[in-house]
Amino acid sequence: MLWVNEDGTFYRQDATAVGFAATNDRGVAGGDFDGDGAVDLATATYDGEYRLYRNDAEQGTSLQVALGPGDSNATALGARVTATVDGETLTRVNDDEADYQSQDSRIRHFGLGDADAVDELRVEWADGSVTVVEDVAAGARILVTPDGVERREPYAD
Repeated sequence: MLWVNEDGTFYRQDATAVGFAATNDRGVAGGDFDGDGAVDLATATYDGEYRLYRNDAEQGTSLQVALGPGDSNATALGARVTATVDGETLTRVNDDEADYQSQDSRIRHFGLGDADAVDELRVEWADGSVTVVEDVAAGARILVTPDGVERREPYAD
């Protein structure tokens, strides 16, 4: 069973009604597996079967942020990433995100609605240093290191 958000309320819906197979799943991972900017799901069943569910729902804009150590030996685990968009602040923490038999991507995903850019992207690294980048265009995956944005990869069509 899934909880589905509709008009600000939640209700219980059968998983098969929204396209999921009726299985005995034991693991799930979220990530943008096809590089289109939408978070997809991968599942693993108790019987060893695997399924990948592509997210084809209508999407707003988004920005995906990968964190790298740059020239230092520092780890990006524990870093806090905040994106300020149209006066609203969104926060993600770069942790290992492991649940029972599950593992999510270490790429931080920010849904931006209709915004074309993040006004300010701030990374507070575990060692206390801070990287701030302004006016970051939506529609891509970027790699941020302590020195700034190192790489920008637009989403696949």
